[in-house]
Amino acid sequence: MDRSRARRKWRLLRNCFYLLTTAKSASQVRLVSDISLLLKEVEEWEATPIHSTPTQLALAVDTHRSSERLFQLVSRGAGDDLEEIVTIVKSDPKRFLRDTTDPENVLNRRNAVGHTPLYEAALHGHLPVVRLLLDLNANPELPSACCGLEEFPLQVAARWGYSHVVEYFLKCSSVSPYQIRLAFKSARPGPAKAMLKQRVPPAYRLLCCK
Repeated sequence: MDRSRARRKWRLLRNCFYLLTTAKSASQVRLVSDISLLLKEVEEWEATPIHSTPTQLALAVDTHRSSERLFQLVSRGAGDDLEEIVTIVKSDPKRFLRDTTDPENVLNRRNAVGHTPLYEAALHGHLPVVRLLLDLNANPELPSACCGLEEFPLQVAARWGYSHVVEYFLKCSSVSPYQIRLAFKSARPGPAKAMLKQRVPPAYRLLCCK
């Protein structure tokens, strides 16, 4: 069966179902004497689809815009933006369908370059935003893309020497020993590296550059 005939038959069947549903509701019902005329009318009638594609598209566009706005706020890191960050997270229509550890949760969803919101906040050293995202249960164990490799939020904070962010991660989030070792290896000499040094085994310190 070619596509044009298949579409024609599907449209006819769809419209028949629509007419049957209408007849059950006892509305828009009339008597006909010529069945061929009725079939022709059914075939030409454009019934309204049950699921509206524009509505689904609009939802996808809104989700994308919200995600982009979240990254703008996280990257800027202004104190006045914290309330709007909370609003965006709580306004996500699918927030109850995904656990906060899920990579597709609005708290963890990566942007076009592969960064999570928490990684972006750590990259810029915005401690208030890091604190807020962790309080909202953003997942610190999700890596982000960096120069073709993967990097954790703690790791990027250590690499840029944000000791205040590193300290908060170590105190308030359940980062894995593996992540701490990577952060120690990436850290530049200074307070952040000194803090991480206390959390890695002595043998690993010897293997890692000082």
